[in-house]
Amino acid sequence: MTKKVSKIAKVLISLWIYFFVLTSIVILVPVAILIRLFTYPFDKNLKLIRLVYCFVSRLYLFLSPLWKIRIEGKENFHGQKVYVIISNHQSMLDIVVIQNLYRHFSWVSKAENFGYPFLGWLMKISGDIKLERDNPQSFAKLVRNCSRKLSSGNSIIIFPEGTRTPDGEIKRFKEGAFRIAQLSKMPILPIVIDGTREVLPKTGILMKASSKFRIRVLNEIPYELFKDETPRKIADNLKQLMSDELLHMRNENL
Repeated sequence: MTKKVSKIAKVLISLWIYFFVLTSIVILVPVAILIRLFTYPFDKNLKLIRLVYCFVSRLYLFLSPLWKIRIEGKENFHGQKVYVIISNHQSMLDIVVIQNLYRHFSWVSKAENFGYPFLGWLMKISGDIKLERDNPQSFAKLVRNCSRKLSSGNSIIIFPEGTRTPDGEIKRFKEGAFRIAQLSKMPILPIVIDGTREVLPKTGILMKASSKFRIRVLNEIPYELFKDETPRKIADNLKQLMSDELLHMRNENL
């Protein structure tokens, strides 16, 4: 009986969240277009649009009062500095959780996401960066686009695992984010997330009715500390650092 009630709760919360997400995305498109038109002369970095997206992400969490978020280390994300941000990737909800930091950045996202109606349009309007994963020759273009964003005062954020983890553990990092950080001479800002996979795993569509999300912003890694390392070495070191931090976060909850 308990399992049946739990399944019904998941169905109801999932329907409610999906309905609100789809509705909000549709409404956001004309709002984002208007904001971009009216703020273009004085907001080249599209900070107001990102702020609106962050506000909507906060609303998503309010929709389920049994979802709680714990943010730690936000002071390490200095709003006036520019970073190459990296985060582990447990769930599609990671995007919502990260935007609850209320900081300005541009997403680096796979090209397929830009092809979706409304969602892709929002990403284009806000200046997110397209990553063509199956085209190695496109990396030079990606570097140019990221460098342009970084030099204009926009942090960028990348999931270096490349996809969501199936089991909650951090998988091997790809080198792209770290090559970009070296080429642009920007610091790396690691972010560790936990709890989102339990609500919406990679292989599921039903959401858990209650959970606690944790996001921890670690200390930045200055460019001087990794400028002479290979991208593979940086990737492996950061993967180990973040895996250790994730384990520490979980032990704190015991």
